[in-house]
Amino acid sequence: MATFHHKDGSGAWHSFDASQNAIIEAAFQQNQLRVRLPTMHSNPAGHREFEIRFGSAATSQRMPRPPDTGIVQVNTQNGNTRVVRRDAPCAVTSSVTRAFVRSSNFAADSALYGWLLRRQNSGWRRGAWQRRFYVLAPRSSCLLYYSKGLHTREVQLCRDADPAMPPARGTIPLANAMILQDPVDYNQPYSFSVVVPGSEYHLSAHSQELKDQWLAQLARVARGE
Repeated sequence: MATFHHKDGSGAWHSFDASQNAIIEAAFQQNQLRVRLPTMHSNPAGHREFEIRFGSAATSQRMPRPPDTGIVQVNTQNGNTRVVRRDAPCAVTSSVTRAFVRSSNFAADSALYGWLLRRQNSGWRRGAWQRRFYVLAPRSSCLLYYSKGLHTREVQLCRDADPAMPPARGTIPLANAMILQDPVDYNQPYSFSVVVPGSEYHLSAHSQELKDQWLAQLARVARGE
């Protein structure tokens, strides 16, 4: 069974116990957006009621945007929010199981999928930045984007070019693309460009670290590595 971990304020990861893991994994497999954990009576008052949120629902007042892992834990009594990651089991027993499994660092490999801003290059909203969920798909040499976040197993389907993957809102071909690191908008210091024959796409990450990760991975796919 997959295991789940939540990250505290100092950046350390803590495991959920076996019963909590089972509840969270069942909700994950059923594509639920939220699941409540059993009341933790041994915790201090105000720290006993928690909810796990997935995908587009992985937000709170204290974390208005889903993290790269696509999962959060929210204290429903005080709103405290922690990022949660899912570590899939290493053993793969069938082709069906492979669609739902990846290595233990999958959720932490933020350069492969996550939220970016994309500048609209046509229409009445030309020049506006829109938030989209991107998945780098090396096997099909493209960058897919969606209007809402995906669960990690849906991301894996996209990366594997599996016919069962969710339909993308749009696709950016990466074969022989030029990846340019210079910002395209001074108001978006972590922006960059993907240039393909006949088109140029302007994207922006949320930090310099994420931008560097995306640039490195995009360049690798563009080179066919």
